[in-house]
Amino acid sequence: MLRIGLITGNKHPHRHKVYELITVTRGSGYISTGGKTVPLEPGGTAILPSGVEHNSWSDSDDFERISILGDFDRFFALPSAAFVSDTPRGEARMLAELISANRYSNGEYAEALTNALVHFLLQNIRMENEMFRVVRHIADTLSRDFDNSELNIGQLLRSSGYAEDYIRAQFKKITGKTPGRFLTEIRIKHACYMMEAYGSVLTLNEIAEKCGYTDYVYFSKRFKEITGSTPRHYTKTE
Repeated sequence: MLRIGLITGNKHPHRHKVYELITVTRGSGYISTGGKTVPLEPGGTAILPSGVEHNSWSDSDDFERISILGDFDRFFALPSAAFVSDTPRGEARMLAELISANRYSNGEYAEALTNALVHFLLQNIRMENEMFRVVRHIADTLSRDFDNSELNIGQLLRSSGYAEDYIRAQFKKITGKTPGRFLTEIRIKHACYMMEAYGSVLTLNEIAEKCGYTDYVYFSKRFKEITGSTPRHYTKTE
């Protein structure tokens, strides 16, 4: 048995005895649960297991979302809330709007639409989990092989099986950094460590090479970009 409602305005913290799906149909806002606050845009969906306290709100008056309460345990086995973004085609938002429009007039149709939304969420949760796995593999490779001057980021991204521009964008979405910036920060962090530990026995050129840089001028430029100091000045202040 489904309980479908249209929510407008802000909600106080509460919990339910069954799963709740909340999909934004209009405006944007936030949902808080488990000690974190997540922004929700049109089509964005929060999947909330039973007993999970949550509240949703917005600073504007046009925040509208559809709430679906039901026995979704047979589909989801989540220990905490999960969040799924909409596709560029707006599929989740479209389904939510249809569910909202038919929540009183046609129970069977609303249930069929809800099943379609659930399967959309299941598919995209799997896709997001897969993307996290791929991005983690790329990040692990960059972290492990940072000292290899021949490390080719483009080739590494293409080996993921996704288009290079797409996986690059997903990497930044998940880590907050481009792959190039991620690698640079690892290399410079290691260079700082080597200067502090081995600065008396290794030259700056040797340290640069051990951090994957064959061009000292380029290394120095990247070092100052990250630390705000040149390598030579850094060694004098340590």
